[in-house]
Amino acid sequence: MKKSLVFILLIVSLFLFVMAAGAQTEVSKWETIASDLILNPYSEVIAVKGGRNPNYVLMDADGNKIGDTGFTNMDSVYGLPMFEFVDSSTGKGGVMDAEGNILLPAEYEWYDTLSEKWTVGLILDNSGTEKNYDMKYNNYTGSGEVYLILEQADFYFEGKKVGSLGHDEMKSLGKAAGNYVSVLNRSDEYVWYNSQFEKAPDESENTYEYRHTREDGFDVYYHQGSGQKAFMDGCTLNSDEVVDNYLYDDGAVYDLQGNLVFTAKHDYMEDPFHFTNGFEVFPLSLESLEVLIDEKGNEVIPPQYYDINPDTLESGYVLVTLKTEDNNRLIGWVKTNGEVSCEVEYKYEDYSVFGNFMRSKPDDDGLITIVSAEGELSGYYKKLFPCGLISAGVVNENDEMGVVDIFGNIVVPFSKDYKNIKLNNAGTIAAVQVDSNLYEIYHITLTK
Repeated sequence: MKKSLVFILLIVSLFLFVMAAGAQTEVSKWETIASDLILNPYSEVIAVKGGRNPNYVLMDADGNKIGDTGFTNMDSVYGLPMFEFVDSSTGKGGVMDAEGNILLPAEYEWYDTLSEKWTVGLILDNSGTEKNYDMKYNNYTGSGEVYLILEQADFYFEGKKVGSLGHDEMKSLGKAAGNYVSVLNRSDEYVWYNSQFEKAPDESENTYEYRHTREDGFDVYYHQGSGQKAFMDGCTLNSDEVVDNYLYDDGAVYDLQGNLVFTAKHDYMEDPFHFTNGFEVFPLSLESLEVLIDEKGNEVIPPQYYDINPDTLESGYVLVTLKTEDNNRLIGWVKTNGEVSCEVEYKYEDYSVFGNFMRSKPDDDGLITIVSAEGELSGYYKKLFPCGLISAGVVNENDEMGVVDIFGNIVVPFSKDYKNIKLNNAGTIAAVQVDSNLYEIYHITLTK
């Protein structure tokens, strides 16, 4: 049933163009009156519940409605660009992606999201006991722990139900890896299934994507989900099906079919891996240093740093740590093209790092300095939070809240009137609560 949403949406024609350090910051803003607003940390999508209407709708970064949800309860799925929701007519839940596509229908009281591709609906009953149960939870209404028995698990791959397992076939869920999913059976062995829910030929002891063994004096890697030998001729897997699609072995990098991709310049140490946004951080086996390479084997950041943190690779920056001769650790940022963007001169013990930002210890007046991946911001502040990759919420010396980008540009004006500021992980969406019902949504982009 289609329901209309009664809320006020105002697109404000506000565009800010700021030139800084060779980069341009563009900001647009729109406003909405809402009784609740959920910002998905892993996307640019917002769930808005507005006015007198009890239903949520999904909005994109520029305030455009996405799909037709019509659900009274929604929340973000932890770690994924997805939402979980509850159908008020049945009280049962499901899962949708950030585009509003239903990945798990609202047919289950219990469910789990294993990855962007795999969701599972669970049918449980409460006939379990303290000594005989599959799952348990604490009922805080007063009855204590509730012990549950699994009756059936329904598996959905990219929104399509592909198979089910009963009580005797499954003890608990394992992990998803690409197009494959594992479960723990009643014999405490892991069983893998593909996207057609065809069972792998062999059980396994763990949920690793690959099993390493030695055969005839050679290293062999079995892909546990399909049972076939990977990183060698005859492998039919492709990069869309698996998580780790490269192997480093004896100074060379190979693809899934065993083709030589490049020969390494140094003696790296690494298990099967994949390139994140075209890059991979490798530790060196002897020198206790790390190196950043691209998909062609170029050492973008040569082995000179004690640590290279890959968590912010998608932003084009990485935090690096340099260990000095007197064993002090200095930190700063380097771009993924190898250019130093923030000098590696800040003492590790004097700063707390949050993504592409860090703050100093407060001085006697409670003031801090803030450093970003592009250098130290001017002035003093009282607080740094929340933090995204390209922007961060701050409180200035006058107790005003606002948002600055990594170049120090003010992208959300400072004010004492804000109730709260939320950022997505990328720092491209700032949701500012102006009062109990009014929100200002800022879309922040950096253009080179």
